[in-house]
Amino acid sequence: MNKIARLGILLLFVTTVSCQKTHSDDEFITTQEKNIALKKIIRKLKKSGYAFNETFQDIKERIETNRHIIDTTVTIGSFVTVINDVLSTYNLSHLRVNTPDQMSARKKSENISLGANFSKTNDGYFVTRIVKGGVADSAGIRPGDFLIRKNEHLITSLAQLKGKLFEESRFSIKRDNQVFNRTITYFKHELFSKDTLHYISDDIAVITINTFRKKEYDRDLIASLFSKARTSKRIVLDLRSNGGGASSNVKHLLSMIIPEDTACQYFVHRSDHDAFFEKYKRFPATLKELVAYRGRVFDPLSLGWGEEIYKGEIMVMIDERSGSGGDVFPICIQDVKRGVVIGNRSLGMVLAGDRSNLNLGMSFLYPTGEFMRLGGTKLESNPCIPDVEFSREETANTSFMHDFIKTYTINKKSI
Repeated sequence: MNKIARLGILLLFVTTVSCQKTHSDDEFITTQEKNIALKKIIRKLKKSGYAFNETFQDIKERIETNRHIIDTTVTIGSFVTVINDVLSTYNLSHLRVNTPDQMSARKKSENISLGANFSKTNDGYFVTRIVKGGVADSAGIRPGDFLIRKNEHLITSLAQLKGKLFEESRFSIKRDNQVFNRTITYFKHELFSKDTLHYISDDIAVITINTFRKKEYDRDLIASLFSKARTSKRIVLDLRSNGGGASSNVKHLLSMIIPEDTACQYFVHRSDHDAFFEKYKRFPATLKELVAYRGRVFDPLSLGWGEEIYKGEIMVMIDERSGSGGDVFPICIQDVKRGVVIGNRSLGMVLAGDRSNLNLGMSFLYPTGEFMRLGGTKLESNPCIPDVEFSREETANTSFMHDFIKTYTINKKSI
């Protein structure tokens, strides 16, 4: 092989490696790289971003107001933190920048964290859900526990709960008003438990659905679980701490229990708002007015999975970490009167969203539309209030919830 050919192969190899370069949160970021990311964020929001009557035309001004803080950041992670502080001033969900480390963990479906969902409380970080086989599960941490201290330091942020591979940390945990210490070791694990089916009585089946995320929500698996459970008198769908994902997967789950073409909710996108403004030269007075002008129906998928929909009783469990699709699904169940929702009220974080890649491995999630209940109330900032509401601790206690379900009679006249 001559020198020119070898040089060509070498250049190809270098180019391939550089294209595959991964970035980390503690990597240095230049002023030029910050400006590239900011321009992409501004352009995306102004062109496509939308929440009801919010088209983000002032995003550039908000960024410039905080330019003196942005200029002090030196790493990708610190830059993202400041930008997210700016974006949080809109007080909207589905509006944030993710760091390279966050995106890497998301793509690999693994993480170096405790493997649990948490809610911040005055007593510490309350554990709502545990990932089976994860760090917390292996250490004996349970839903309902409060994490108080890590390595003798009071836990004040979720960032403290993460660790490095094989790192050992000592946690102070409160359980049933008793405080004890436990040493845990961090290791890589799946982000979500596998969705499962089990029976709590001869005629009551529980299907646990941990997420609606693409690649994580397995439609074939969900269909098979329903096929196995279809002879049960009641199916309970456990959506506690389900943080949502793809709306098409929410529609897939709805299709298991609700006929296609059934209007469950409505939604509008930026293009609908722009068309309304173009025609009337004003913003819509209410979301209901915009939906009436150009609303889209949110309904079950046309499944075609070879079996009839399940027509038995439905109950849905949610908690304070159920959000996005985990908000949408139980509200659909309430609005079409298909079943009973129990647990603790959801997050109330429901906007249609899209994701755009930025430079240096960062990713930008931004809202593109609003959901509206059949009665005219928007879902964003309006959590699902269960038909039967329990405390945070009761909702996290699976045995308590199952005992209630086994004795609860569904009054079909009230749903």
